[in-house]
Amino acid sequence: GNAEGILCLYWETEAEAARHDQGVLQALGRQLGTAAENLTAIDSLIRQMNVLETIVEGITDPLALMDSSCGVLTVNQAARQLTSELTDGARTDGNMLAIFFDTASGKCPMLEAIRRGAPDQREVELPGGRSFSLSMYPVRSQEAQTDRVVVYVRETTMEKRMRAQVWHSEKMATVGKLTAGLAHEINNPLGVILCYAGLLRQTVTEPQQAADLDIIERHTRQAQRVVQELLNFARPKAAGSGTSDACAVVAFVRDVFSVQAAKKRVELRLESQPGPLFVRLGIGELEQVVSNLVINALDAVGEEDGEIVVRVAPDGDCVHIVVEDNGPGVSVEDEPHIFDPFYSTKAIGAGTGLGLAVVYGMVRDVGGEVAVGRSPLGGARFVVTLPALPDAPQTEPGYRGLNS
Repeated sequence: GNAEGILCLYWETEAEAARHDQGVLQALGRQLGTAAENLTAIDSLIRQMNVLETIVEGITDPLALMDSSCGVLTVNQAARQLTSELTDGARTDGNMLAIFFDTASGKCPMLEAIRRGAPDQREVELPGGRSFSLSMYPVRSQEAQTDRVVVYVRETTMEKRMRAQVWHSEKMATVGKLTAGLAHEINNPLGVILCYAGLLRQTVTEPQQAADLDIIERHTRQAQRVVQELLNFARPKAAGSGTSDACAVVAFVRDVFSVQAAKKRVELRLESQPGPLFVRLGIGELEQVVSNLVINALDAVGEEDGEIVVRVAPDGDCVHIVVEDNGPGVSVEDEPHIFDPFYSTKAIGAGTGLGLAVVYGMVRDVGGEVAVGRSPLGGARFVVTLPALPDAPQTEPGYRGLNS
């Protein structure tokens, strides 16, 4: 083997050392050589462990090595940070399975991976809406027993959200094309009906006939309004083509609907800074977005005890517009479909199901987002997030009208 060192011996007298002493010294030299080899091996092992620890710590996703009792053997910084984040600092041991599952009662999916001796994968969604993908890889010990598992965690919250947005956008585009064709086909006969109703009105003399024509014209115009909403929904829009002061627009919409709210004895409250807060959305489009949300809130709340809050707040490079109420809210079953075209939770005939779809389309066209959730007031909470424009021109002082 390789020489690990040299053992030097000397005697103070010139007398030759006894043969017995030489044997003892040779044995001592061999032991020292073995010890030196072991020290070198230990040093190499420590270096390898340091390299492995550096690699594990360098992985940005949470990673942990756990034993068969769901205890932590080693974790990286990402795992410690995740457990601290999910428990508000209550635990920092990196035991992610203890957070995702009830490991104290033996409900640990890692045990299934150990029993099968094969990798296992689970999807976990926490109450707050965050979702994670867990991969568990069994590791055999030197005794050929599977008693350890490598747990790898990857957060999939944004990935799922982006997939849902892409799917929704594709669906909206398909429905928009179909809607445009149907709207044009329906609009033409409606125009003919109104034209002939006008001609008949010039010839009728009986009051009952005139009343019948009024009914025909009223319902035909109502159908035309629905068709116009369909066309507005399907018509392509120029993204980012306008700017507006969110504070001014929201304040005006509140003033417009304050009369209707007062009639229902509903409190319609605005919480906003003096402004201005400019956003990448035209005045008319922003008015339509906020109006649709306020109308839905007015329809949802009860009379005499209703409460609606409209809030405008800056947040870095974006502006949040929040409309929330104390109505029944949006059910868990309705939430995934609430922005779908023609989907409505109102009574039949009370809505076309296009209002929120139009809101979603307008906001998404300028790079914004719309989210729905539960309000602290007890009802629905819609949050519109729009890109902020700090250097936008001032809104004209005389701004006082919808689509002005």
